[in-house]
Amino acid sequence: HPRMASWITHPVLWATLLPWLVAQGIKIYLRSKKSGRLTFSAFTNTGGNPSAHSAVASALSFSILLTEGFTTLFIASAVFALVTINDSWNLRRAVGEEGKAVNEIIRTLRLDLPFRRYAIGHTPIQVGIGIVVGIIGSLLVLAAMGVL
Repeated sequence: HPRMASWITHPVLWATLLPWLVAQGIKIYLRSKKSGRLTFSAFTNTGGNPSAHSAVASALSFSILLTEGFTTLFIASAVFALVTINDSWNLRRAVGEEGKAVNEIIRTLRLDLPFRRYAIGHTPIQVGIGIVVGIIGSLLVLAAMGVL
């Protein structure tokens, strides 16, 4: 179907998807190097360097800016990116620190409660690297697809 073909080959899709995959690949590499064995769990676990949330959000917004210009769609995507980046940095980090504290209380008081699994947010550096991966990745993809 022609519409499906145009959707699958849309430059913004690939300029968003590939930087996210690169960010996840970097996480797998770094965690595997640290543990001494191939660690694919980095692909699904939260936290780590770089922030894939920041990479995908910044790649989407930046690729829309480059392909569509300063439009309402870009503004909406920029707001989405800012909310996503803020959540990965501030909210999820705070929740992760609280989760660690709850587990420490359970351990210290020897409570008969299961340990809690908690999401780990990102540090500012991890978020910044994610943004750089997203912007550079989207630039490279759009250039390779002949859009720029």
